[in-house]
Amino acid sequence: MSQLTTKASACVTFRTAFPCDLSRVSAARLAVKRFLEEQSVRREEASACELALAEACNNAIQNATPEGLKRPVELLVLCTTSKIELHVRPAEVLARINELLFDDLSVVNMFITVQMLLLDSRQRRGVIGNAGHCPLLLANGRSQTIQTVAPEGMPLGIMRDAAFDEAVISLEPDCRLLLYTDGLTDSRNAAGEPFGQQRLEQWLAARVDRPNSAAALKEGLIAALKDFESTSPLRDDRTFLIAANEDSSN
Repeated sequence: MSQLTTKASACVTFRTAFPCDLSRVSAARLAVKRFLEEQSVRREEASACELALAEACNNAIQNATPEGLKRPVELLVLCTTSKIELHVRPAEVLARINELLFDDLSVVNMFITVQMLLLDSRQRRGVIGNAGHCPLLLANGRSQTIQTVAPEGMPLGIMRDAAFDEAVISLEPDCRLLLYTDGLTDSRNAAGEPFGQQRLEQWLAARVDRPNSAAALKEGLIAALKDFESTSPLRDDRTFLIAANEDSSN
């Protein structure tokens, strides 16, 4: 079960995902309980959220279609100063966060791009929600292909009632996932040439059939960027995340 806690303004969010199996609901419920305790939520309110969460998950799993049973159950808990909300889909999560942040972002004339990825390593599937962010790159070693994944969705803060799509990806045993900000593809060399999307995809494609660990890929990409930039200063923040199944037998 994967988990992530983030803070934005007065809203604290907790994300988790688990296989679509009734036996996994209890662990998710306890994880949410711990999160609510960390936010100093009253015991009565936390208990009510636990019961609502358990009922919602049980109903979703019991009524899931055969295809739905192959997908992970994704949960989001939004905790503000005035209320607690539970959500279970990336598209729904992005829509609600957009609604919560819209007024603050509008005041300062800003927007935020977001990519939300929930992985289920047991069932080898991922669910992606996107809000105007760079496409995720999925490298599959066995088929030796690079797939770009970017479900429809505008950046947060553009439209209050914005809708977001989702995409489901299958994860081969030796796949690699690369998530990144546009500061990476916008990196420029001394001649002003950008590193670019195509160069990034070519870099990953050249390593798709090699047994590289996530750590080795990270160091390799950092080195490639340094070689490309030479002594050129950074123009933007640059962040990337690599996930890899390092045991191709599983």
